[in-house]
Amino acid sequence: MSVKIHGKDYITVDERVQEFHKKYKNGSIQTKLVSFENGVVVIKAYIYPDSSDELRMFTGYAYEEIGSSQINKTSALENAETSAVGRGLGFLNIGLGGSIASADEVQNAVHQQKVGVVTDEQKERYQEYLKHKIFDRKRNETNKW
Repeated sequence: MSVKIHGKDYITVDERVQEFHKKYKNGSIQTKLVSFENGVVVIKAYIYPDSSDELRMFTGYAYEEIGSSQINKTSALENAETSAVGRGLGFLNIGLGGSIASADEVQNAVHQQKVGVVTDEQKERYQEYLKHKIFDRKRNETNKW
């Protein structure tokens, strides 16, 4: 079942993996940690539709930054691995809903775009907070409580 994001259908990695195993009984999915530096994890996935034919291979890369999202605080490696597998399966034409990117990947990208976006309401609340903090600090300085 696809997931609709911004009016476009995307397939989850889980569904792509299930479809792969149904279609390619002798297939293999392998992953490799390419690098882990400065809090960034890079994973490469290797997708073999037929394990006996190593020349027919599809790959997918993904990276995640540790702490860049709630899930990446504890699971950046796993998240990158899932995305890399999803992309590799997409290149094999598994679970395409019109995009190589999986639903998981697109949802993560949409979330990343929202991170750091401050609404006007949040700005106003913060300004009010600062006013009270400054007032409290001045009051404490003059009254020496």
